[in-house]
Amino acid sequence: MNITMKQVEGGVCAAAGFSANGLNCGLNPDRNKNDLALIWSEKECTAAAVYTTNKVKGAPILVTKKHLAATGNKARAVIVNSKNANTCNADGEEKAQMMCDLAAAELGIKADEVIVASTGVIGQKLPIEPIRDHVQELARGLSPQNHGKAANAIMIPMPRRPRFLLRLTGRPVRLAVWQREVA
Repeated sequence: MNITMKQVEGGVCAAAGFSANGLNCGLNPDRNKNDLALIWSEKECTAAAVYTTNKVKGAPILVTKKHLAATGNKARAVIVNSKNANTCNADGEEKAQMMCDLAAAELGIKADEVIVASTGVIGQKLPIEPIRDHVQELARGLSPQNHGKAANAIMIPMPRRPRFLLRLTGRPVRLAVWQREVA
């Protein structure tokens, strides 16, 4: 098999049919830094996730695992917040599910088709109100060109956003990797 690879532009939206957006909903007091992101696919996708090996798992991990199990590892959207990990909270799963419900309602899809992630401080309650109040604006701003706004919401440094175009048996395949580096 002959495989060639080259880096391409477009961030998490490098593959056709993907849109993203990010904004500051108020979780981050610095209004110049986004804290809420949404990635959406026009079509159902096979989804894969890498989870912590820590015994303590955040509520978003538990909700995402349930959704992927319910859909046979398929998803249409990812909603992510920063500044609050939504971990070690009595209502964490409820809030993570609410984030999926809110995104699904705006996108016209099932909540199980949305996976969720949170990054930030552990042990603080996640206020759902800023997310609820901004999810419509977030969804309305979805665009392939807004991949940088989404990346800014999880504080990805620009050089750490690989996008590749692979050629497998002569067919182009775009692969976008979205990661948050932990120092």
